Amino acid sequence: MRPSYPPHCYICAVITDIRICNQFGAHICKRCQNKKATRYRQTPSGKISIRKNKKKWVSEHRKEYREIQKVKQRMRRIRNPTLHKIATEKWHLKNMDKVKAHRKLYRAIRSGIIIKPNRCEACNTEIPKNLLRGHHEDYSKPLQINWLCSICHNKRHNETNTKSI
Repeated sequence: MRPSYPPHCYICAVITDIRICNQFGAHICKRCQNKKATRYRQTPSGKISIRKNKKKWVSEHRKEYREIQKVKQRMRRIRNPTLHKIATEKWHLKNMDKVKAHRKLYRAIRSGIIIKPNRCEACNTEIPKNLLRGHHEDYSKPLQINWLCSICHNKRHNETNTKSI
């Protein structure tokens, strides 16, 4: 039997002040009640999903769709903490070289062996240290890293993914 959780808004994840939209049966709070929120419907199994014109809606509202997916993912993790833990452990076992490299880098930064710069190495823009990301080209050399901003880091990963294909 599924445990009962307090109803929450599928747009902003607020737990209080829920109303059911009669047209589609979606749980939406009064704050989020607008035309975009009515794009959802409740399936016979009780799941909330986007209507049939999903691709068109997603292309028009990509940022909103990502936020909604984040909320759904967070709720899944809250409802099934053991499944999330198992998946994380499985990833750690599969990618042990990455995990070891990340841990060595973290310890080196914490102990002061490596000092984080405040500039991205690729675009040379000044960024707060907490927003810089370390990129490993080779996980067998855990302390040889490139400090990149999130945009350059994503570009670097996209380049490596296209090379491997």
